Amino acid sequence: MRLWDIFSRTAVTVLDRLSRSSNFHRVSRGGEFVTIGSYEGDFSVWRAGAGAMPVTLVGNAGPATDAQVTANGKFLVTQSAWAVGIWDLQARRRLASFTADGPFTRIAVEDRGTTLRIVTGDALGRVHWVTVNIA
Repeated sequence: MRLWDIFSRTAVTVLDRLSRSSNFHRVSRGGEFVTIGSYEGDFSVWRAGAGAMPVTLVGNAGPATDAQVTANGKFLVTQSAWAVGIWDLQARRRLASFTADGPFTRIAVEDRGTTLRIVTGDALGRVHWVTVNIA
């Protein structure tokens, strides 16, 4: 995968160390991080300009379907069909997770400094609001 600067039309970096098939790619709001989720349930987070080996997180229930890196780059909120996970990127460990009765569809994350507010919907039409203390 190549990341491009669309204004200069040049490749910023090449992400060439993908070991598994990818299910989705997500670029963070500021463009600093790229998250790649696999069908096997792994998530890899790359710092876009660095091109270094990613942080890879393993242990999700089912194929990865969505993820968002927090604005400060410290946490990753992941989504598979049946679970949402909150990960500490530096420690490379899951801090918390939750499930629902139906498959999750989309996820949004707001970093409030000492808490994360996570909003996600499920296939049964429900919206889940979760606040997690990260201080």
